[in-house]
Amino acid sequence: MPTSLKAQDTAMLNVKVVSDQAEAVIKILDKKVLNKEITESDWQSVFLSEGYLRLQKKKGR
Repeated sequence: MPTSLKAQDTAMLNVKVVSDQAEAVIKILDKKVLNKEITESDWQSVFLSEGYLRLQKKKGR
């Protein structure tokens, strides 16, 4: 069987992009570039994001 998916198989794909972790990190980097204070709340946005929590779960933490 070739490595590419058949047309009927692609209809069963369900992809969910979770970008909350990346968005929280970008917010922190934006603040850093602007010499603004990075708060505990900013870090909590990263550590409580769905993306971060899923990654930690995957790592077994």
